[in-house]
This record gives sequence, structure tokens and C-alpha cells, in this order.
Amino acid sequence: LVSDKSGNEIYNVIVDYLKNNSSTDDIFIMKLRDFNNYITKDFFIMNQRRVFYLDFIRVVSILFIFIYHFNIAMEDFNISVPFSLLTNTCNVTLGHIGVSLFLLLSGASLTYTYPKYKTLKEFYKKRFLSIFPAFWLIYLGLFLWFDVPEHTGILASETPLWYLIFSVIGMDGYLYAILPTFYSIGEWFLGMIIVLYLLFPFFHWCMKKFPRIFFVVLLIWYFAWTRLYSFSLFPVERSILVRVFDFILGMYFIAYMKKFPMIVGYFAILGSIILLFCPLPLPFMDRIELSGIFLFVALCTISALITSEVFSKLCMYISKCSYPFFLLHHVVLTRLLHKHTDASFLAVEYFIIIIMTFLYTLFLAAGIERMLQAFFGYLKKRKTPALIK
Repeated sequence: LVSDKSGNEIYNVIVDYLKNNSSTDDIFIMKLRDFNNYITKDFFIMNQRRVFYLDFIRVVSILFIFIYHFNIAMEDFNISVPFSLLTNTCNVTLGHIGVSLFLLLSGASLTYTYPKYKTLKEFYKKRFLSIFPAFWLIYLGLFLWFDVPEHTGILASETPLWYLIFSVIGMDGYLYAILPTFYSIGEWFLGMIIVLYLLFPFFHWCMKKFPRIFFVVLLIWYFAWTRLYSFSLFPVERSILVRVFDFILGMYFIAYMKKFPMIVGYFAILGSIILLFCPLPLPFMDRIELSGIFLFVALCTISALITSEVFSKLCMYISKCSYPFFLLHHVVLTRLLHKHTDASFLAVEYFIIIIMTFLYTLFLAAGIERMLQAFFGYLKKRKTPALIK
């Protein structure tokens, strides 16, 4: 069993056995424990290193987007500070880079986990549970906490109530530019990622069946849309027709670039530095794509040099809370900074506030994550009989 099967195949064999047997015999349990050391020492530790670089990139993306939105909110509320963290690079903003990293990461992560799903139903169920329960919980919580007592949002809007359907399906932020919606959390990125998740199995099939042809088509698609089409409804950087390029490129990275020479990583680090600090005479969307791609590979390289177990666990913890953090952060920092409109902060005050706001948002996100895990654990316990006592 161990010698000729991959880790995912071993996992599926175990799950099938447990599902198809009403009781588990002692011999099977002993054998399961016997090869547990093999699984722990070889397969899972090997994959834990791969998972770490995904977690590491996710944390960097969160920091970029949080810092960008924090600084933009300070400008919106006319808060002055003698020194702040970087908002714009010489070519793009931290927000643009963070979104590009997230899209690359989403395609890579789905490609990494996709083999374990036996059916499309199982895949879509997992994606549904990873997005909508947290979204609905936070949306409802903010409605009850702010909109009801302050009579704002849905209660004060003249928008027809049936438009609430766009919030239910998570598309309100993406459609906000062209439709009157009840958007409050998730921003435009959530709607885009939902559509990309729906299309992922088709993209994966094309990539595996026609890897070279599909990649060429992807390049032609990107250059055609960025050169020939005028984006009147959405800015080019928010168009799913263009950003699908990042998503599929992340898929190719996991599928066909599992390992690359360190020299490539060092070149990516150098390229990232150039893109951050040297203005380039390239089209705006190309600068975004190059910044995201170079930094993605650079962060993969840097993660391989990190050996601290504490730092790895910290990245893993923040990564687990990243989705509720993403949903909450804009609301939290806007509510906080609104109280300091027209204020002037010292540099030390700025850093204290941004760190405390980040930690407070992370605390709320962790609480929501625990709440959802407890709820799902309760449902699973009720539906699945205990096979091993």
C-alpha cells in the first residue's frame, strides 16, 4: 500500500474503508498505527513545507492589502501623519500586488488540493462551505450590530429589497459599480473569486488535457483583452476577463513548476526589487502582473530559507483566519479611523494604531473561525457515526 501509492491515494483508501465498514477491526487499527509513522515522517512533513510557502504568501498578501486600505482610509478621513508605511510602489500600489498574489495563490491552492476530491459535488460543497457561512455570519452580524441601531444600510436604502439576492450569493461587491446593491463586506474581489471557483474544474481539465495549447490561449486571451478592449464598466484591474490570467497562472505554477532552481528564485527577488523601486515604461496591467508574478516566486524562495517553527506556526494561524480577516478588515479600520477624522498622529501613534487594528481584526477573525469550526464539528459529529472509539 505505501510503496506504490501517493499520499492522496493512501488517504482515499483509508476513508473508503471507514465508510464501507460499520465497525473497524483491531487488526486494521494496528496496521493503521504501524504505517502512521511513515506517513508522518515522510509524506506529511514533505507537504507541510509546501503548505508553508502558501501560508507565507497568504500572510504577505493580507499585510499588503491591510496596509494599503489603512492608509487609504487615513486619507479619506483627512488624518495626517509625518511618516507612514508604503502605499504605492514605483509601478503599482500595495493593494494591486496583494490582489495579484491572492489570485495566484487561489489558483495554486485549488490545484494543490483538487486531487483529493472524488466528485465535482464534493469539490463545490467544500468551496461553498469555505465561502458562504462566514460571509453570511459576518454580514448578518454587522447588520444587527450597526444597521439596526443606527438605521443605516439596508434599513435606510431606497434600493429594491430584491437586490439583496446579490448579497446572498456574494456578488454585491463586484456588481456594486454597475448596480445598486446592499454591499457591505467582501469588496469586488469576493465576487470574482466565486466565479473563478465555479470555473476551476473546467480550467483544470483544459490545463491537464492540453497544457501547452491552453497556456498559449491564455496568453493570447490576456493580451487581447488588455490591448483591444476598453473597460468602461470595470477598471481593467478588476475585470475577471483579465484577472483570470493570474488565477490560471497559479494553477500552472503548482502543476508544472513544483521545483525550480534557486537561481530562478534569486532572479525573482531581484526582479521584485526592480519593480518595487524602479518605474518601468510598461502598460499599467502588465506592471501589476509582473509585480505579482515576480513577488510570488520571490516569496516562495524566501520561504524555503525560513526554518523557524514558531514563525511557521504563526503564518499557519494567520492563514487559517485570512478569509474572515479579509471580510472584516475594511469595516474595522473604517469604523476606528472615522472617530479620528481630521486628526494628526505622530509616527509612533500611527504604528501603534495600525498594529492594534491589525491584531483586533485578527482576534475577531479567529473568533469567527472557531465559531464556524465548532458548528461544522457539531454537524459532522451528528451525521457521522463514530467508527473508532
